Amino acid sequence: MASDPNDPRNRRRWPRLAVSVKVSGRWRARTGAEQDLEALLLWVSAGGAQLRCSAPVPANATVRFTLRLGRFQRFEPTGRVRWWRRIGEVRDLGVEFAEPIPRIGEYVRKQLEAREVSKGRFER
Repeated sequence: MASDPNDPRNRRRWPRLAVSVKVSGRWRARTGAEQDLEALLLWVSAGGAQLRCSAPVPANATVRFTLRLGRFQRFEPTGRVRWWRRIGEVRDLGVEFAEPIPRIGEYVRKQLEAREVSKGRFER
């Protein structure tokens, strides 16, 4: 069983939220060549994201994508791929944002709090 990503023992700087959101954008290799990026956002925090895509995006590539969280919140984070792993025909990418995005952090915090409240209601 996978560990809870928000467990303090995982030493994460920011809490993460599991999502399933399509994102699109561009990625640029160190050579400067840019390519389109279509991905599925799996996790998000104020400091970064985990994406799943079919593009062979390498570590240290720059990634820029458009992300919608909630009904009215739109973000266009830029970051660097810190790690990747291949899973069959797709890759999971760990992207560290160039700068933490406090509004994403606030969204994550509110969503996690709402899930805890809902979880408490059903455990009675």
